[in-house]
Amino acid sequence: MHMKLINLLVLLTLGLCCVSQCSCTQRKVERSSLAINTFDSIPDEIDGGMCAFYKSLKDKEKSKYLLINDMGEYAFICIDGTVQKMYLESYSENEYRYKNELYSMTVTIESEIKGTAENSFFKGHIWVQDTSEHNTSTSFISLCSI
Repeated sequence: MHMKLINLLVLLTLGLCCVSQCSCTQRKVERSSLAINTFDSIPDEIDGGMCAFYKSLKDKEKSKYLLINDMGEYAFICIDGTVQKMYLESYSENEYRYKNELYSMTVTIESEIKGTAENSFFKGHIWVQDTSEHNTSTSFISLCSI
C-alpha cells in the first residue's frame, strides 16, 4: 500500500511537469547544471518576423523549439522546464547576447545552410549561464522568416 502511494505521487508529479509548455523529458533535477528544454508553442509576443531554433530537422517537423526570437529585442528559451523571456543586450554580425534577471545567453551563428529572399536557414550554438555561473550549451539549426 505504501509503495502504491509513492508510485501515485511520482506519476502525479510527472504529469504536472508535462502540463507546462516545456518538455519535461530533458529536465534535470540537480542544480549543479542547467538544461535547455524544448517547447511547442510560439509565445503571443511574437507577431511578425521571427527566427525559430531547433535541435534537429526532426524537432522542426514536430514544432519543438529550442529558442524563438522576434528578430529584434527579445527571445524565448525554455531553461530547466520554464520558458524564459530574454532581452537583447548586444549583437554583432554573427553573435547575439541576451539577458534577463536569471540568465545570460549567447547565440552564435556558425554558417548559413541556405536561404531565399524570405527564409534563411542557419547552424550555430547557444550558450546559457545562470547567476551562479552554472552553464550549458547546445547546437541548433534555425529558420528565420520575414
